[in-house]
Amino acid sequence: MKKILSLVVTILFTASLSSFAQGNLQFNQVISASFNLGSNANSTTLTVPVGKVWKIESMGCNNYTPQSISYVINAIAFSVIPGYQKDAGSTIWLKAGDTFYLRNLGNYASGVYYSILEFNIVP
Repeated sequence: MKKILSLVVTILFTASLSSFAQGNLQFNQVISASFNLGSNANSTTLTVPVGKVWKIESMGCNNYTPQSISYVINAIAFSVIPGYQKDAGSTIWLKAGDTFYLRNLGNYASGVYYSILEFNIVP
C-alpha cells in the first residue's frame, strides 16, 4: 500500500510540474528588413503572433550621419546609435502580442535594418 501511495504521489507531482512548462521552441522563420526612414517617421509596426516568440538578432542604422533612431517595444522607446548593431550579446525576446518598430526622430535615415528569428511554441 505504501508503494502504491508513493507511486501515486510521484505521478501527481510529475504531472503538476509538467503543467507549468512553457513549451519548447521550434524555429519557424527569419523576419528581416532594410529600408530608408523619413524624417520624424516610424517603420511599420510588427506584432508577435499568438503561439510565437521572437528573438531580435540585430537592428540599427548603417547611416553614419548623426540621427535619432530608436527601437520601440510595447510603446517604450530605446535608443539605437547610427552605425551600431545590436547583436546577440544583448538579446531581446518578445512574446505573443508584443509590438516592435523603429522610429526616426531626426533627419532622413538610410540603411535602417532589423533581423528577427521567429519560433513556434510547441508543447
